[in-house]
Amino acid sequence: MNELKFAFRQLLKNPGFTAVAVLTLALGIGLNAGIFTILNAVALRPLRVQGSERLVCVFQDFSRNVYDDANRASYSEYREYRDNNHVFSGLVAYTPSVPATLGGERPQQIFGTLASGNYFEVLKVRPSLGRGFLDSDCTTPGESAVVVLSDEFWRSGFGADPAIIGKAITLNRTPFVVIGVAPAGFRGTEVVPAAFWAPLTMQRTLVRDADILGDDFCGWLALMGRM
Repeated sequence: MNELKFAFRQLLKNPGFTAVAVLTLALGIGLNAGIFTILNAVALRPLRVQGSERLVCVFQDFSRNVYDDANRASYSEYREYRDNNHVFSGLVAYTPSVPATLGGERPQQIFGTLASGNYFEVLKVRPSLGRGFLDSDCTTPGESAVVVLSDEFWRSGFGADPAIIGKAITLNRTPFVVIGVAPAGFRGTEVVPAAFWAPLTMQRTLVRDADILGDDFCGWLALMGRM
């Protein structure tokens, strides 16, 4: 107790030092709280999908060309893992936070996800309107400009139009036919919510840097499997 009284008196004698100390503590606590909030959103809070406890992220660790993350897979690697593994009932590939310009009277920048054809099936996410992807949507590069909208984007961008299915929206000056609307509450598998999901095979339209879809040694796809 005497030590605490002495420390308190010393702080009162040095108001400048006291202010700096309090500010430092406040910044430290705030920073750590912010980091935990992000960690909680990214790693600790379960996905809002059926059987989320059986979903796991899959990483690989070796030197290679990298588009976004060294632990990610190429499209050919994903297909090899998907077709030949004996661990998962399903394995999906996706690349999140893909920027796209939504055309219209007031063009705006939105962010979506490029996803494999089995994305909604493996995650057990059933669209509230329309459908998810079919195998035929994700077969030929550049030939299936279809899109699933998030519920939030459908409401904010299209006034929750129930007749949106079958209509076209313009992304990066390319018409994409809306085939579905995701259920309310599903925002994807990352912290940044997705406004839309399009097939991986539309990579050149939405990610124009290079033909990374056809690069067997370029890591750009996050993998998630269902045990």
